[in-house]
Amino acid sequence: MKKQYDFSKAVRGKFYRRGLKLNLPVYLDEEALAFVQGIAVKKRSDISAVAASLRVWAGVSVASCTMLLLAVFCVLLTLPVTLAT
Repeated sequence: MKKQYDFSKAVRGKFYRRGLKLNLPVYLDEEALAFVQGIAVKKRSDISAVAASLRVWAGVSVASCTMLLLAVFCVLLTLPVTLAT
């Protein structure tokens, strides 16, 4: 790192966009991905819809959605239970 940076030509908020909604990716390992894809195929849906339904079902905020999904997938992968469609 430099000791000092020149911000004299900087523009405040150059990349800021009010109300911008981001769709951040959630990366799953192969086993978890196969599990979610199986649910999506059975429901004739896509993976994003399955993940969104888990978030809505749990009633959590978007900020904690990623951690919830990871926890749910880890638990589901260890249980010998089939999900009802």
